Amino acid sequence: MKTYIKKFNELTNNELYDILKLRSEIFVVKQNCIYLDMDDIDKHSYHVYLRDDFNLYSYLRLFNDSSEPDVFKIGRVVSKIENKGFGKEVMTNAIKYAKNELKAKKIKLNSQVYAQGFYSSLGFKLTKEEYLLDDIPHVDMELSL
Repeated sequence: MKTYIKKFNELTNNELYDILKLRSEIFVVKQNCIYLDMDDIDKHSYHVYLRDDFNLYSYLRLFNDSSEPDVFKIGRVVSKIENKGFGKEVMTNAIKYAKNELKAKKIKLNSQVYAQGFYSSLGFKLTKEEYLLDDIPHVDMELSL
């Protein structure tokens, strides 16, 4: 397995299809959450994913959404199989890339409440208490680099 980091226009049709399929399988079908997954943020993101020759195992997108050039956001974090370390591997690689290549000083994310411990284990700190986003409990977290 290998981690890839690509801008939107560098993704092949098959890579983009696999990414959108995995996001839909987990966020829309498994979590029974109807929302528009394909927003324009994808076009301005770095797409970080773990795959082998046949399967996509984990994915996230990394992007700058503020007026601060050194603050990035991670979103759409998803793994095909839970508790196998795939999410940790893709997160670790995204954090390293943001820090070393993009010169990020801070990374923010919106975590589903059940995943708060996972992000805490990577050094993220709580910045906003629980709230509903698409009828799913979330918290805001950030990591200072």
